[in-house]
Amino acid sequence: MNPVNKLSDAAKVLIGSHRADFLMALGMLSGADMNEYKQNSFTDVSSTSAAMPYIEWAVQNKIVQGIGNNKFAPDSPITREQMAVMMAIGGTILFYRGSLIRNAGGLLKSK
Repeated sequence: MNPVNKLSDAAKVLIGSHRADFLMALGMLSGADMNEYKQNSFTDVSSTSAAMPYIEWAVQNKIVQGIGNNKFAPDSPITREQMAVMMAIGGTILFYRGSLIRNAGGLLKSK
């Protein structure tokens, strides 16, 4: 199966999930070392949250930004529009770096 189709299938599963959940999935697909993202930029994201490094990764890679006033709204449901923007920007970054092709096969396997 085409990696882009796998990413699309994964996105369908994530519709109705939260902003943080989607970024965790995208970050895992990237293969990036999340240990590099230790500084929390948002007052509404716990420093001990499993999602925190993924959110920081996405912010630093300009995939997403906060909602203002040092807030991110990690538990807000992700909209299709937000998901489309994150996939467009994140997918371009991942494809350019080769991560999408390399990681899609193992991470998004159908069961």
